[in-house]
Amino acid sequence: FNHRDSYTFEELQSNTALDPERLDQILKQLISFNVLKSSSGTEGGTLAAENIDLNLDFSSRKIRINLAMPLKTEAKQETEQTHQSVREDRNLVIQARVVRIMKDRKRLKHSLLLAEVLQQLQNFQPSVQSIKKAIGILIDKEYIDRVENENDVYQYRA
Repeated sequence: FNHRDSYTFEELQSNTALDPERLDQILKQLISFNVLKSSSGTEGGTLAAENIDLNLDFSSRKIRINLAMPLKTEAKQETEQTHQSVREDRNLVIQARVVRIMKDRKRLKHSLLLAEVLQQLQNFQPSVQSIKKAIGILIDKEYIDRVENENDVYQYRA
């Protein structure tokens, strides 16, 4: 906007060499701060077919304006990765707790094992489904077995 007060979306994209999604997010942010105006005046949807104008009437009481807000896609991707790693870590913690309990007790009923795991894990409250999944994984890994005649009893394999 050093040379002209108005650009099309395509011109801004070619001048900045940003991908369209990222440029769209940045322009929407600047429009929400009233630094720029879109030709249609709508903030929803994409700006691909619009002219973007510099708001010459922009004024602020502040001496400095912080326009560096975090972009939504980066935050979403980062939080999704964080949530996924937390889920994986919790599954490993549940498996480790089940192994420790079974190593100590050698033989335990399913309901007692669930109650013991829920009691001992105090950092987070795992769901019964996640504990059952951990028990299934440990059976596959041959850390514990089901007792033959009693289907709801587990036995630790040394």
